[in-house]
Amino acid sequence: MFSTPKHKAFISYDHNNDQKYKDTLLSLNSTQDLFEDKSLKEAGVLILLCGKNTKYIEQIDQEIQTAMSGTDNIPQLGIVVINLPESKNDIHGHSHEEKELIYPHLLDHKSLLYMDPYIKNYPDMPDRIIDNLKENIPISVVSWEQIIENPLILKQLIDIASDRKQNITYYNSREIIKS
Repeated sequence: MFSTPKHKAFISYDHNNDQKYKDTLLSLNSTQDLFEDKSLKEAGVLILLCGKNTKYIEQIDQEIQTAMSGTDNIPQLGIVVINLPESKNDIHGHSHEEKELIYPHLLDHKSLLYMDPYIKNYPDMPDRIIDNLKENIPISVVSWEQIIENPLILKQLIDIASDRKQNITYYNSREIIKS
């Protein structure tokens, strides 16, 4: 059976509150072989573990900003957001393939057109991610429960994010937040 190569991913998360989720994700990765855990400089995809306080952490906003814009040493990255159980965020799939993975029981996907519904549906999401969802920039948002129930969803979302990272331009003009 043909297997796609593992992509290199950097996990961005709240070190004070969400370490257990990173540890669980790495444990899951060690048995499922979903991605290579790398530093931000070595990664091709950013996996954002989005908890209740994620949107307020300057370091996370800087990591997202770097993933979106790239630097001389770091190329632009694809982005996959995993909503942790404590967050109240909605899920989101951009492409048809992502929607089939993320919304397996829904035939239609709701479309949000204005900022207020985004704030309502993604109250714990970093504003930089919301800016891009509003602009229809392709970023997947999946629930922690979906990843735990079917880890291959994460591998497929990482594959999609990595494949399209060269062909997107993130909306990234927001100033870095200050914690």
